[in-house]
Amino acid sequence: MSQDITPHISDARNWLAAIVNSSDDVIISKSLDGVIRSWNGAAQRLFGYTVEEAIGNHIGLIIPPDRLDEEYVILGKVRNGESIDHFETVRRRKDGSLVDMSLTVSPIRNDEGVIVGVSKIGKDITQAKLTERAAAHLAAIVDSSEDAIVSKTLDGIITSWNRGAETIFGHTADEAIGSHITLIIPPQYHSEEATIIAKVKAGERLEHFETVRLTKAGTLINVSITVSPVRDSNGTIIGASKIARDVTEQRQTQSQLAEANRRRDEFMANMSHELRTPMNAIIGLSHIVSKSAALTPKEIKAMRLLSDSAANLLTLINDLLDFAKIDQGQIDIQLQEFDLPGSIRKTVDMLQPRAHDKGIGLSVQFDPTVGDLWESDEFRLQQVLTNLVGNAVKFTEQGTVLISVSTLADVDGVSIDVTDTGIGIPTDKIEAIFDKFTQADSSMTRKYGGSGLGLSITRALVESLGGTVCVTSTPGQGSTFVVRLPMARSPRNRPLAPVAHRAHCQFLIVDDYAPNVMVLESILEDLGYEIMTAESGIDAVRATSDTHFDIILMDVQMPGMDGLEATRRIRRRESETGQDPTLIIGVTAHVRSEDRQLCLDAGMNDFIPKPFEPRQVAAFFRDLISPAPPSHGVENAPVVKFSDYVGLRN
Repeated sequence: MSQDITPHISDARNWLAAIVNSSDDVIISKSLDGVIRSWNGAAQRLFGYTVEEAIGNHIGLIIPPDRLDEEYVILGKVRNGESIDHFETVRRRKDGSLVDMSLTVSPIRNDEGVIVGVSKIGKDITQAKLTERAAAHLAAIVDSSEDAIVSKTLDGIITSWNRGAETIFGHTADEAIGSHITLIIPPQYHSEEATIIAKVKAGERLEHFETVRLTKAGTLINVSITVSPVRDSNGTIIGASKIARDVTEQRQTQSQLAEANRRRDEFMANMSHELRTPMNAIIGLSHIVSKSAALTPKEIKAMRLLSDSAANLLTLINDLLDFAKIDQGQIDIQLQEFDLPGSIRKTVDMLQPRAHDKGIGLSVQFDPTVGDLWESDEFRLQQVLTNLVGNAVKFTEQGTVLISVSTLADVDGVSIDVTDTGIGIPTDKIEAIFDKFTQADSSMTRKYGGSGLGLSITRALVESLGGTVCVTSTPGQGSTFVVRLPMARSPRNRPLAPVAHRAHCQFLIVDDYAPNVMVLESILEDLGYEIMTAESGIDAVRATSDTHFDIILMDVQMPGMDGLEATRRIRRRESETGQDPTLIIGVTAHVRSEDRQLCLDAGMNDFIPKPFEPRQVAAFFRDLISPAPPSHGVENAPVVKFSDYVGLRN
């Protein structure tokens, strides 16, 4: 008896179709010409084409143009009856985006066994590829790190070992992987491992834990380690990762610095005691003697000089004790206007008794171009000069120490040369003498005394003032120390000529802040002067192109064009047209010495700081505007300076 199996075949085909269509993998069939014959649901979801859009089209629909050659190779293999397993490539979605694929391609045969088509099963491996690339990137970073990066199981068995670990600890990866982590832990530190593993098991992370580890060569090194738990895909802690950095050199450096600081602090403490004790006696005794009614005028002057000298020396001692601050480049600089020749003479006079006791002359020579008033830190300059002249006296047995002061030709500033006829400095010690705690010959300390700090402090002070110090010397014949300081010449060396009296003296007030304008207007109106105002720098430039003013009061900080730029433009036009310069006086709340210098550099004649006292400003302008044309000429006009009218120096 025969049985009709047609229904069973139909059912099998239906089951097969259902399986294909419900598969998560892409399942496609195509002719040997590459024309798509079937297209399952996964293909629709992955590539975005419906069954109607895909079937009947060439398979190139989903192949990037640069990958079409792959298709011809695949079809060639299939025609030869070959299958292709897990071929990784890239395909293109409907929206143009690319997807990483793993393909398995097989020939389709008819009932006679003839190959009539191709079946293709594709799996989306985009995420796997991303994970693979990320892992490869991470592995490359780990392997190229200079730090040791090691992983281990919870039992302490090493599972990975990068190149940094090989470099730091000396063991190769083959030697380390599979060994216990105590391979690099000194026996006395084994207990640390149990503590670390306990924290890792609890999910804790150890950061920058400093300890000691052992190299293959048996050397102990200081390391800073960070240990983190390693978890599997379920979040279970299965091991630990460790990053170790060799900090041996860093610790040695820190230790050396700490020792150097300790020695310095000890030295400064000793110097404090040894210097302050005699200074206390000098200051106390000079005070007692100065109260005597029997002193002659000469003795009174001598005691005053002694007291002043003691006070200056005490200040110098305090600076020496603050050497750590100087050594770190944090020197306090206070710029001020002072009489340079007078300051130098005063400093040299303080050193005269010391020179006199040795029979050495001190001579000061000033170049005629030096002038009197300069701006710098007078005290720091005196400290520099005290060190240099004091050294010259110390190392000179006979002759004269010459202090020469001249202006610099290349920059606005001065050069101070201190020349002695002493023992000189060996050529190979010229630079070393500026190092701290150093003298040209250590044996000199016993004969001449000294801490070895003086020239180091001198160089630090000079450099803090923007200058340089150098020395030339011939052993046995003496030395010359040259200090070059880019000091600012005081404007009082360039006097303002009083404005000739006029019935209607014209002022221009330039300020964007109305209250300031009101105050200045009130002062000038009381003096009977004519006034115009401008609210900005550009307005001032325009006003001065049409009107000549006797005096311009220029605010510095204004929106748009500030007072400095406005002054520069006014000065440029005056120069181009040959017009007589107008007196321009800055009025600003920026009252530092460098702010004042900016005003002068821009072409202003003077500087009035805010806040100001109106009566002082009024007195300033009354004297500036003379009651009659001066008969002595502009070049000999008296100095008129606003700082003469205020108690502070800006």
